[in-house]
Amino acid sequence: MEPGRFRAVADRMDALLVSRLGDPVTLADGRPVMGAFVSPFVGAEIGGGQGRGMRLGSVINADEVLEPTLTVRVVDVPGVKKGDFLTVELPPELGGGPYMVSRLRPDGAGMVDLVLSTNDERTDDIT
Repeated sequence: MEPGRFRAVADRMDALLVSRLGDPVTLADGRPVMGAFVSPFVGAEIGGGQGRGMRLGSVINADEVLEPTLTVRVVDVPGVKKGDFLTVELPPELGGGPYMVSRLRPDGAGMVDLVLSTNDERTDDIT
């Protein structure tokens, strides 16, 4: 096997999976990207319940998801940094909407978690 072949195959596989299964996101500069979006706000829904046919909660531990996170390929988000804004193009009930990148966590294998925060003005009037 030629050197670097595994990485090349893994890169192609990541690109295919993200493009077919990813959630649509628009970066602040208008670039569209696809990634895996996870939100603690919909974490309770992920766990399923009685009468649900599929239990994603057995795969995703909602207790470990503390902040909304978008996992994307590093090559798809060059120049994205802390403080940048993006929009998750999903319905609000699935956590879609505007977010700010609060930090980046690269995994060392070509993917990066964009840990997100919301600017939810509704919290201003909570007493």
